[in-house]
Amino acid sequence: MREKIDQEIRKIVSPGDILGVVEEFFAGENVYERNGFLISSVAGIEHVDLRDRIVSVTPFRELRKFVPGAFVYVLVTGTRGDIATARVLGFDLVNIYRNNIFGILHVSHIPSERRLRSVDEMIRIGDILYVKIVSRTQPFFLSLRSPKASITVSLCPRCGSIMGRLKEKLICPSCGYSEERKPITHYLYKYSELRGRQR
Repeated sequence: MREKIDQEIRKIVSPGDILGVVEEFFAGENVYERNGFLISSVAGIEHVDLRDRIVSVTPFRELRKFVPGAFVYVLVTGTRGDIATARVLGFDLVNIYRNNIFGILHVSHIPSERRLRSVDEMIRIGDILYVKIVSRTQPFFLSLRSPKASITVSLCPRCGSIMGRLKEKLICPSCGYSEERKPITHYLYKYSELRGRQR
């Protein structure tokens, strides 16, 4: 009986695979909990420790780390005064990181030709940003002060449509609302492309 308890169960899993329930196991590395289920966040080898009741996954390839200097995509979840809070989405917009990793963007880390009194002058809830991590632990401090950093997606504050870039402005293809936002050097959508889809 002891030998069976000490054994590990191993199998290949993919992102999104259900590995168990919280009543039976604890979530280990690369496993997150949603609605009582334990779910793999990566493709790899599942490890079920029957003795300690822990399920974890060893990825097939080494995961990139959230370290100072790394660039990540984040979703702005809140703005208040000189602070914006954001959820880290991951290193790209295809493989969204499922665990809840959070960051903070201070107004001093937003480039501007004038002194900003509030993050709301450049950043809004719902924006997707490409930012640099500048701290080692959560919540990560984030920065837009880099040539690589940029607002990458923004929604129209009037109608909620995705805005498109036209030179140094963002314009809504649905209602025509426009505004200057910085930095938008790596914005994902051109105004002409979005406008063409609506015709």
